[in-house]
Amino acid sequence: MAKLYTLDKKLLCDRPAVQIGDETFTIDDRKKTVEEVLKVVNEADTDNRNDFMEKADKALSMLFTPQKFKQIEKMELSFKAYLELFSLAMAAATGEEPDAISERFQNGSE
Repeated sequence: MAKLYTLDKKLLCDRPAVQIGDETFTIDDRKKTVEEVLKVVNEADTDNRNDFMEKADKALSMLFTPQKFKQIEKMELSFKAYLELFSLAMAAATGEEPDAISERFQNGSE
């Protein structure tokens, strides 16, 4: 069983999903998808914010499906909330802790 994370990092149940407000978005944590997402994310230039954001958008689109990602984009999250969402989605997909994901990308390393 996987995990459901909320933006405030509370574990709510054992399904791979992220909750934003009252909406729950399932994460595609299949091996093939996660491998593709990791490839995209690892190619991101963390020193170049535009490149990182472009790659993060692509990764989230794969993890949530393009349709669900568009729904999330319409929420117009703050930049801080978007980075938190990225960390939570990656954590849900890979089984890592959200703090480890955040630290990795804030430090610009893999």
